[in-house]
Amino acid sequence: MADIKRLLKKKGWTGRELGILELSNMAIMFRQALEGKEPQPIVEQARFREMINGITDRQQGQIYNGYISIHEWLSIRYNIAQTQLQQAQLQYRTLAAYVTDAIFAEDVYRYIEQLPAIMTEKQYRDAREAGLKKWLYDEDGTERGDSLAALIERGISFYTKQLQTNPAKPNPLKAIRKKYIAEPVKSKLILEGYNEVMGEGYYTIEDGSGRRSDTMTAEEWQEAITTPAMKQALRDMKTTDGSGTEYTQLIATRRLLDRAKVIFEGGTEADADEAQQKKDYERGLATPVKWHYYEEAPADLTKWDIVEAGLMDFYGGLFCGMDVSGGEYLAELEDFLTEFRELADAIIADIEKLYLTGKKQLQPLPVKGHKPLKDIASLPLEDWSSTVFSWGDLYKLDVYGFKEEAEEDTTIFDGNRRAIINGIAILRASDLLGRSPRINERGYYVEPDISNTLSNFTLEAFFTEAEDYADNVDIVETARQTLIESYYHLKGYNYALEIIARYYDVPDIVIFQMNTAGIEDKIQALNELIPILYKKIRDTNYEDKELKERKLQVLKDLFQPIDYEALTIPEDSREQAEQLLDGFKAFKPEYTALFDKLLCTLPETEDEDGEGAY
Repeated sequence: MADIKRLLKKKGWTGRELGILELSNMAIMFRQALEGKEPQPIVEQARFREMINGITDRQQGQIYNGYISIHEWLSIRYNIAQTQLQQAQLQYRTLAAYVTDAIFAEDVYRYIEQLPAIMTEKQYRDAREAGLKKWLYDEDGTERGDSLAALIERGISFYTKQLQTNPAKPNPLKAIRKKYIAEPVKSKLILEGYNEVMGEGYYTIEDGSGRRSDTMTAEEWQEAITTPAMKQALRDMKTTDGSGTEYTQLIATRRLLDRAKVIFEGGTEADADEAQQKKDYERGLATPVKWHYYEEAPADLTKWDIVEAGLMDFYGGLFCGMDVSGGEYLAELEDFLTEFRELADAIIADIEKLYLTGKKQLQPLPVKGHKPLKDIASLPLEDWSSTVFSWGDLYKLDVYGFKEEAEEDTTIFDGNRRAIINGIAILRASDLLGRSPRINERGYYVEPDISNTLSNFTLEAFFTEAEDYADNVDIVETARQTLIESYYHLKGYNYALEIIARYYDVPDIVIFQMNTAGIEDKIQALNELIPILYKKIRDTNYEDKELKERKLQVLKDLFQPIDYEALTIPEDSREQAEQLLDGFKAFKPEYTALFDKLLCTLPETEDEDGEGAY
């Protein structure tokens, strides 16, 4: 402004000075209007006309006319930029509407997920029968079963639990427990794996101090790993009802967005955990720590400690059917029998007494070349893995509480999350109609079909069989591309004003730039909303798994986040555009289109798949 006042005081002006005054006057009056003020020109029109008439040199007149051409260019380009801004906002709303409508639909699915499984009494009985059969037999009808070792472990677990819940009842492990409580573990296999199996160890703070969690109280450790940012968040939580203030809510939101982004980009929950931990370190919301297992098992570790902890965890290949070689299986079996001989003998004797020689006859599944099993003691160790007792027989004879385990809801309704988590509601038809319209001819409850109701709001509108599939896809693809092109145009227009202001010494002219921050915020919000929707669908328990996968694929195919930060004007285009400023070429009819194209037209680029790179 000081330079403008200086210009007004002098006598005799160059074409450049009057051009600067012309554009500056236009910019200042525009700024005043934006601020709600009455526009006041820095020089009256009559006075300015006198100043222009004072130009007698033809060359100076041409220079002034060059500035006038900028004025004329700006009058046109500003209106075009305004249109592009409105276009960008319109296309954003088009894309956002599809996403927000889909989120609404997924909220309905999430609500349904929280309802109990509804079925009739008949349906419930049939489901239990089918669930039990599915658990006892493979899909091809092959009987599932326990190996001899697994059956022994089942007996050990049964009697160990009985000692805890009903210690007065006769139990073959009572004497063994008394003995094992005082006997230290000698098995190298158990001692070497104990700390990893039991999760025994300590943390160290990775700041070079060597501080260990096992050398502090819980309170001291918590204080040591709490960062200033974490303390502020905790203070915020304590001063509210627990929901936290804007600060803690921002932390929670940011964490959710970060996780959703990792999942959307193909990462696993473990990948999201790792990325979240890294972000927490960067934001001061966590202290880097490292977990270490103890090198030695506890000196006072007894055999009964291992029995109570669960032998399966230490002999996975032997008892759990883990994929191990024959040699590894035998090694585990021999180690178990060496370390827990009395325990194994007690359960083997119990099996022989109750199920091999008693009234309840239990025989392993037939194996070619094997004779009927009369006693386990004489069975070669090499045959233990092929000696398998069918679950069907274990169920019929209720071997070691097998029937209760087989009839648990987690077994019967395996795969039916609503039944397991939310329970089962039994439907009874009202007296009014005799049979509910929601019950079919088989006597089964039929879930209402909400797909038609939600079809206009869900991602199913983009399934190939959808009625308006082609139109819907075209709308989204056009909206996305138009939004990108309009945003790029605005960036180019703003850059044009930036170089004009610098080259022609009219800094006030940048007031005519478009504010792209608003549309950037909208694009960023859309970019964050899409992974949130993706994760919401992924985390919802769909009964129709194919429907779920197809929806996820629609998001991947049509709603990829827009990398607006990658929309930069190529350096070569910038250089060519700046060269056109020399001699006001950029604003001459024969060059204006080239100038605008260099800065405002999105270059044609492709990614590795041959599609648009943005």
